[in-house]
Amino acid sequence: MPRKQYFFWRFTAILSLAILTALLLLSFISSRLIITAYNRSEYVILDEYLDQSEKVLLNYLDGEISLAQLEEKINPEINLNQTYLILLDANGRIIAASRSAATHTDLALIEARASSLESDQELFSAASTDRQYSLMIGRPVFRAGVRQGSIFAGVVTTSLTAVRSQFNLSIFTAIWPLYLVLTLFSLFAVSRFVHPIRILTDLTQKIAHGQWGTTIEQDLPGEMGSLAENFNAMSISLARTIASLKYEKNSMKLMLEGLSEGIVAIDGSGVVLHQNGAALNLLTGTGSPEYRQLVEELRRCVATGETGGGKLTIKEARIEYVIRPIPAVKNSGQPGPGAIALLRDITASERLEQTRHDYVANISHELRTPLTAMRGLIEPLRDGLVSQEQDRRRCYDMIASEALRLSRLVNDLLELSGIQSGAAAFEMESIDTADLMQDLYYRNRQLFLGAGLEFELRMPEKLPFVRSNEDRIIQVLTVFLDNARKYTPAGGQVCLEAQVGDSGVQVSVIDSGIGMDEATQKQIFERFFQGDRSRSDRGNGLGLAIAREILNKLGVQLKLTSELGRGSTFALILPLDLPAAGEKHTPAEPD
Repeated sequence: MPRKQYFFWRFTAILSLAILTALLLLSFISSRLIITAYNRSEYVILDEYLDQSEKVLLNYLDGEISLAQLEEKINPEINLNQTYLILLDANGRIIAASRSAATHTDLALIEARASSLESDQELFSAASTDRQYSLMIGRPVFRAGVRQGSIFAGVVTTSLTAVRSQFNLSIFTAIWPLYLVLTLFSLFAVSRFVHPIRILTDLTQKIAHGQWGTTIEQDLPGEMGSLAENFNAMSISLARTIASLKYEKNSMKLMLEGLSEGIVAIDGSGVVLHQNGAALNLLTGTGSPEYRQLVEELRRCVATGETGGGKLTIKEARIEYVIRPIPAVKNSGQPGPGAIALLRDITASERLEQTRHDYVANISHELRTPLTAMRGLIEPLRDGLVSQEQDRRRCYDMIASEALRLSRLVNDLLELSGIQSGAAAFEMESIDTADLMQDLYYRNRQLFLGAGLEFELRMPEKLPFVRSNEDRIIQVLTVFLDNARKYTPAGGQVCLEAQVGDSGVQVSVIDSGIGMDEATQKQIFERFFQGDRSRSDRGNGLGLAIAREILNKLGVQLKLTSELGRGSTFALILPLDLPAAGEKHTPAEPD
């Protein structure tokens, strides 16, 4: 089959098959609709027949009519609908049946079906002895809630068979002429549709052989006319594009200069063809040893055709580079004319990777510690080595304590992750600073007294309102207070202080504890960092990291001053909440 005709015949075959499928499907649906309508009409007739027969069966059971009269009523002299009845008692035995019932259905099957009949049975088919089929419906007969018997009514489907055969013959007779007509019409339509495609195919072949600027001169109808116009414009544009390749080359140079990654390219003789500004900045100029090393590796790539790469350390920066040979020009018979090197600064990414590695290591360590302790307690319990009830209860208490510690660690990790990802809520609100200070003081006073510390609240008589998130500020100050309590020896002092300044209200937690050196102050807000583990009460080192993230999200300034052996001061400055015109804050009086 010629390639030009392939689409035409394939499309025609698919269209013809679709037409035939649609006609056959239409025939099938029509046949099913006729059967459904016929069955529905017969169901109505049989349902009325059951209503009449139910009364007759009850009259017989009451002794009002004899068996002979019962058989006479269910065997009318004229039976145009070809219906028949089967009456059964409460035990499922046949009392009486129409004379044609035994011919059109299996009476033993009806007796078996009557035992499971609970309500009106939908239409069902029953094969007759003369290879015909009957449609039947059954119904149980109840009186005063007691089953008296059951009735089955049926009708012979001879008329349906005749109608169905006639309909199928008519449909078959009509489908094939219609199919032939539609197929011939589809051949004509497809031929008209494919003609513009053949024209476009011929012209594309001409352009492929170098006849630039070739256009379609014929007027094509509809969308194909628009396609022809676009094709002509494309052909003319292609000729112009070839003439502007030099301009595009210069534009590419400008684009390479705008890249943040460095690019250095050489030709086959080892001469540098191009190097953008980013490459010179990363390599600190053409006179650096790293620049000369890179050029030598490029020349080696030209000689061997092998790819290369590596990393350079220039001052504090880490530079990663990849070298690839430039492929040969197609059909030139020459080896690759040069090589190219791509450079990028990976200093930040390596720091991030190191941070991620440290983070995973810290998490693993913090998780392993309680798990190891729990395992060390569970195994003796499992092996029955702890015999005393008091010792067992002590083990259980320690296991519960370690599980609680593990739960706190997971909760802190989730909270820190939520804050850093922006998922945590930070709704700003007006805060009564005096109420905030008093609430924190009375909430923590007993903890400090129990630790043998003097806890003091210092603030002016009146404090202005501030604007921030009250729950988060309480959370941060609670972290500062907990750390002051942990790192201040018994007999020391801790003070919760508030002072009004020009930029807002400064809230400070001041302790006389062990203090911190400068190195510790730089790391104190890092995740999992603990300055003195012997006094950390087995904390997880996440509290101050969470506090710093919260304050960063709130835009609250944090100050830390500390001296080793003299205590520490954590202070945060909360911005004032300036009331709108006509509004007035009422500060709370201190208790």
